[in-house]
Amino acid sequence: MINASAYFGGLAGTPAQPSAGSNLVLPSGSTMAVYITSPGSVSVNDIGLTVALTVFTSQAIHYKETNVEAAL
Repeated sequence: MINASAYFGGLAGTPAQPSAGSNLVLPSGSTMAVYITSPGSVSVNDIGLTVALTVFTSQAIHYKETNVEAAL
């Protein structure tokens, strides 16, 4: 779980942590940050490689590619 007092990428606030299979309503104009902990298909051998994340919503499909980095 994410610490409610933490700041991520300049965003502050209490993070929503919905249970698996539940819906999360995002009001128009709001920002959502997605943090993935312990991804099943990414390992230490993937550092420096590119991975893709696709999020499906009721109104759009969001696709993002990023490089795998080591956590400090």
